[in-house]
Amino acid sequence: MGGGVLLAVKKCLRSEIILTSNENVEDLFVLVRGTKSVLFGAAYMPPLLGVEYFESHCSNFEHAMVSVKPDYVVIAGDYNLGNCVWVNDDLGVGLSGVNDLRAQALVDTFGFYGLHQANAMENVHGRVLDLVFTQQHDTVVDCAVDVLSKLDAHHPALSFTCKFFSNVYNEYEITAYDFRNSDFDSLNVYFSSIDWVNSLPVDASVDVLVDTLYNCIYEAIYVFVPKRRLKRTKFPVWYSHDLRQLVLEKKKFHKKFKISKSWDDYLVFCNLRAQCKSLASSCYASYVDRVEGHIKNNVKAFWNFVNGKRRDNDIPSEVMYGERWLNSDRDIANGFANHFQSVFAAASYSPSGMTEGDSTSGCDVGGILKLELTEVLQKLNSLDINKGPGPDQIPTIFFTQMFFIPGFTSSNCLQQIP
Repeated sequence: MGGGVLLAVKKCLRSEIILTSNENVEDLFVLVRGTKSVLFGAAYMPPLLGVEYFESHCSNFEHAMVSVKPDYVVIAGDYNLGNCVWVNDDLGVGLSGVNDLRAQALVDTFGFYGLHQANAMENVHGRVLDLVFTQQHDTVVDCAVDVLSKLDAHHPALSFTCKFFSNVYNEYEITAYDFRNSDFDSLNVYFSSIDWVNSLPVDASVDVLVDTLYNCIYEAIYVFVPKRRLKRTKFPVWYSHDLRQLVLEKKKFHKKFKISKSWDDYLVFCNLRAQCKSLASSCYASYVDRVEGHIKNNVKAFWNFVNGKRRDNDIPSEVMYGERWLNSDRDIANGFANHFQSVFAAASYSPSGMTEGDSTSGCDVGGILKLELTEVLQKLNSLDINKGPGPDQIPTIFFTQMFFIPGFTSSNCLQQIP
């Protein structure tokens, strides 16, 4: 049939796709959540199709409305109903002097939910094929100035603005520990004041020792490591300062042109748009080159680039393992466990290259390991501070700046670790 629909949502918005039952219809519904929710829909109705296709589209819309119960609704699409004359009243959308069962199906459904048809922009043949349904009476539909693809004479590119009384951006502030500006002097004093002999008894299990140690570390982090608010940006990470300022300037003149309709303002806007495209290409190429050049020494920059292109970093709700799909948390976890178990090869390991029964390296037959302070400090100083944190979410810079090593006695020997 051709056609197809696309809905693009900014990453900073909380959105979700609403699944529908009639998959043969080319429509798409997305819910954007905030203090109030907005249901966005896009549709393509191929010409010469019967009323059943439109009724299926209306059924999908009603399913979305019942499922999420949004506060606001915006539905836009190519409905190919060029002979219809749309009118609006206080109750919603209606028809004037046209008996078209396809259009009547839309009126019955959208009108029931109080939606109005806001587009009056005609194509070259004086027809309105693209419709915009919304509850907002002050919705303004204009010809788009900045288009995404080649213009179709039958379908002029449209731009419309709807005003919602809702904060659709994330309401919470994202904060993180600023380890680089930690008070390491106070941290070392704090750790040195702890009675590690009694806090970490040698007769306790490894799990108890590890939990106790991490509880002390997390408590110190909470007290001595400052927090900083992460700045939420609307720009991609590879945007330079000049490009950001240029984009803001372009948006300002775009808004000015839409108000003034002045040819001079349009020329200024076009010039700024061309500069943005040129500078954006240059910035992106430079960023990619920089990331590729740092892969060997700082792979974190590469993964930041990869993660930035994802919508989220969560494990998907379904994963394929072998020939079957896993769709529950337990099955997915067991699938990962089975995979790594199948490729795991047990290997004998002895600290410092010692053999079993050799006690000259500080390890006796009972499996008690003793480490020298210099050995621990050497390993800590060799940590790469550019690497990301492990599952404990503590970055390596925290350990490289510690001068007091928890667990060491005055004889510079670590307490015995089973």
